Amino acid sequence: MNVKQPINIAFSGHRALNKSETDRITGTLKTVITNIGTGAVVMTQLADGADQLAARAALDVGAGVLAVVPMGIDGFCLKDLEQIENFREFVADERVVIY
Repeated sequence: MNVKQPINIAFSGHRALNKSETDRITGTLKTVITNIGTGAVVMTQLADGADQLAARAALDVGAGVLAVVPMGIDGFCLKDLEQIENFREFVADERVVIY
């Protein structure tokens, strides 16, 4: 029996990103995730900033996302409406598993 295991990529980064660097960072993340290939899963806490950037890059190239949210969805600390909307978008996406 040949069972293919997912390749988990744990990711954590800063919340405050330099806006001029986000395109380059996103491109690099997409390249790395794509090179890993089928079965890639990005693990992140979905914090605003780099964590969500990595999750979005993963979804954009067809990879899965495992969101490790220890305080649960209701305990997630968000500061403004944009952050709330971004987080809700990830939670509603069937490719994102909240753990």
